[in-house]
Amino acid sequence: MAYPDPQNLSGDNFTGNNFSGNALSDKEMERRARLFLPFDAFEGFADAIQKEAEKLLISPPPLLAPDHAEEIDRCLHSLRPGEFLHLVIHRNGHILTLDGRLTAICPDKRQLILQTSAVSDTLTSTQKESTDEAAVKVTFDELIEIRKLF
Repeated sequence: MAYPDPQNLSGDNFTGNNFSGNALSDKEMERRARLFLPFDAFEGFADAIQKEAEKLLISPPPLLAPDHAEEIDRCLHSLRPGEFLHLVIHRNGHILTLDGRLTAICPDKRQLILQTSAVSDTLTSTQKESTDEAAVKVTFDELIEIRKLF
């Protein structure tokens, strides 16, 4: 391969792509660019690493102070269907907040059913066909905070 004269780099001998004066073809550029693409040596290895990282971010359920647990219990006894609530819950190792309208209280199952429009993937919900809202079941044990909005 002949190298250009360093004193005369502006001539036809130097194009910036290589020293021979011939531009690289698109196919050659693509082949060379593959050298710099990320490489996944083991199929699914990146997903496995992501799942392990998520496990490290999972928090244990918080321990509630006795007076805080009593406050949640008092609030649960005063709830009526149709009220708008703000809930902070611990589900699947994550702290989540929910705002919505209380549709039902099931004391025998120890759960609330909330109609909410903001539903994340970590919540188990039943999607309504006619609206964007979804019914979310929250067990009493998941509650960290409960507050009436109106």
